[in-house]
Amino acid sequence: MVFELLRDCFTLEDPASGFDLLFELCTHTTQGRLFAPMAYFLGASRLLALEKPSRGVRPIAVGEVLYRLIARSLGFQFWEALADHFSPLQFGVAMHGGCKIIIHGLQATLDLHPDWVVLQVDIKNAFNTISREALFCTRQGDPLGGTLFALAHLCALRTVASKHPLYLFPSLADDTHIVGFLEAVVPAFHTLEGHLLAVGLTVQPTKCAAWSPSGLHLLCHFLQVLHSLS
Repeated sequence: MVFELLRDCFTLEDPASGFDLLFELCTHTTQGRLFAPMAYFLGASRLLALEKPSRGVRPIAVGEVLYRLIARSLGFQFWEALADHFSPLQFGVAMHGGCKIIIHGLQATLDLHPDWVVLQVDIKNAFNTISREALFCTRQGDPLGGTLFALAHLCALRTVASKHPLYLFPSLADDTHIVGFLEAVVPAFHTLEGHLLAVGLTVQPTKCAAWSPSGLHLLCHFLQVLHSLS
């Protein structure tokens, strides 16, 4: 089934088009009332193999359009609830302009605290390595995949934020920033690393990045710390 078929066949303006039946099917799906064989086919994906510049193969899964329609509808329906749930740690879900918010927020914070440092934490192959139990068994191409990933990731962020309440941890999907005094950022980094590992996520210290308005001496010290961790 393709998007164009749904668009052309089912219209709200024409009761005879079967829109009511489509709506009922979507309702049954969201309530988990489908027969198992039908649920299986809705969860199927079409696989494509794209060549990487490195001459490797990148597998791409294209999900069933009806499932994607339902998933996107749920995302819009619960947009405000998700925004409240993820605030103020995760800006990659239910947040318009989340990247700009983080950038301007970091700039304002460092203007007020020029002796602070920003650490950007890099996670190795985040979506593909996170525990599927923590992720509720989502798959590539799922419109709810980013939300489900963020839910699992949020548990680690909240734990770190509760243990280091004076500092900031704004995240965009799997890109987390730790903001504060250098002496406190390093312990927070250790805490975050451990809790991410608990859900299958591995931090790559050598690919993390840091910046501070105070100058290079802080960054040189920080790079020495990271080198000792790698």
